[in-house]
Amino acid sequence: MSRSDSPRAPDSPGDHVTARKIPWIILFCCLLGGVRVLVYSAAFPFFSNIDEQEHVDLIIRYATGNPPRGVEPICQEAAELIALYGTLEYLSAPEGLPWGQIPPPVWRLPEDLRREIVASEIARLSRQMNHESFQPPLYYALAGGWYRIGKLLGIESGSLLYWLRWPNAVAYALMIWLSGRIATRLLGEGHFAATAVPFLLAVLPQDVFYLVNNDVLAAMMATLAYSLLLRWHLSPVPGPWLTASAGLCAAGAFLAKVSNAPVLLVLTLAAVAGLFREEEGRKRAGRVVVMLLLAIAPVAGWMARNYFLTGDFTGAAERNRMMGMTPLSIVESLRHPLFSPAGAAGFWAELTRTFWRGEIVWLGQRMATRAGDILFVASTAVFLLAFVARCARREPFLVVICLGIYLLHVGLLAAFSVSFDFGQGVYPSREWPFFSSGRLIFGAAVPLLLMFVLGMDWLLATLRLQGLRWTLLIAFALAITLSEALLAVDAFQSQFNWFHLGAEQGIDATLPTGTTVSPAA
Repeated sequence: MSRSDSPRAPDSPGDHVTARKIPWIILFCCLLGGVRVLVYSAAFPFFSNIDEQEHVDLIIRYATGNPPRGVEPICQEAAELIALYGTLEYLSAPEGLPWGQIPPPVWRLPEDLRREIVASEIARLSRQMNHESFQPPLYYALAGGWYRIGKLLGIESGSLLYWLRWPNAVAYALMIWLSGRIATRLLGEGHFAATAVPFLLAVLPQDVFYLVNNDVLAAMMATLAYSLLLRWHLSPVPGPWLTASAGLCAAGAFLAKVSNAPVLLVLTLAAVAGLFREEEGRKRAGRVVVMLLLAIAPVAGWMARNYFLTGDFTGAAERNRMMGMTPLSIVESLRHPLFSPAGAAGFWAELTRTFWRGEIVWLGQRMATRAGDILFVASTAVFLLAFVARCARREPFLVVICLGIYLLHVGLLAAFSVSFDFGQGVYPSREWPFFSSGRLIFGAAVPLLLMFVLGMDWLLATLRLQGLRWTLLIAFALAITLSEALLAVDAFQSQFNWFHLGAEQGIDATLPTGTTVSPAA
């Protein structure tokens, strides 16, 4: 398929935005999304319930040139930061604590008490193994370099932690820009989706982007890889730079997070499809080999290192043992609740909820509302069904690209879910044996949002209400933005966040009566 016959959605009167305005609208969306990530990153204190302390530990290890060679305990530098800047606010409500209130930040305590607490925490964390030790290296290598730059610039302590969060805004803004490029390549210049998808992504309240976490880079790298692969597929004879970039970015997506494995499968399918094009297959053959080699070689190198160190290609076996996860037999897997209607529906609904609003727990409660969750699940289900109903016959290429990528990412989590007995784990567990974290499929965010927007557009056109599509989209955006802001009010007021780092040390903070030596433990 060449550029001239690439898929285009049917036009309708008033369907297009003036082409020269689109870059400015997308730029606005990039700024909106980037600023939103910056503000919320500053509002949430360290360390969140989404393994943030483990990710910071790995970043410091890579920054100091000591990447883990096995599942290792938290290093001393990370332990000191955790002791000084950690808070109980994520998992504990004040009334649930023995002393009835959240202890003050350790960095504001008198020096003698501060030293005692830090020493106690370092001793405790030196016995706590980091179960994220064998995560792929790309995020930690890049973040480790950024950490060292911060130190060279004189940034210290708590400010250095927030320094690690700031690049998330750039990654998210780039992802928004890429979403506009993907929509334009699939649907043509000026199509409604070319601006609607970036706008929706700019306000989407996925809270993992506010934290130190490798999911941030994983989502951006997967989106970049899909953008390059689409461009590669639509080019009559892809150039060497495009070929090399597509292969390396696909490898980078996997080396940012294993949950991006579908990117490598999509690359392989695109490469094979290119070989069977009439008159173009021979011209593409050399490019296909180069792209596959550049995608496979870095991944193979990382897997070889893992096998040498642990006897396991991904290093996950040691982590799984530590987490109490044991493989299921085929017969046991077939009994998994995912294969029941109720189990499959529950898995998809939770995956959809957490895709939209994330998984942060604050004061022991999920940052979510029942009305918001219903809106996310119901609108996604209705608009995806409308998309498939509209495009299955008329635009099959869109269905193959968008629905195919989305199902590959969801299917990988389903496969992981049915493969293990989760023992006494907290999440997943025997009571909830599903990997249902929406952040793990955020590499497929753009295809999913494309289907969401196109399904909404077609449904409104069918009801002769197409003129209301921006009104509906803006109303949806305002609703989720307001909901997120209201849920985060307490976090913005937290004395542990970035806005309070300037508070003087040791002059106005005392531990409440009955507090243990390590209030952040």
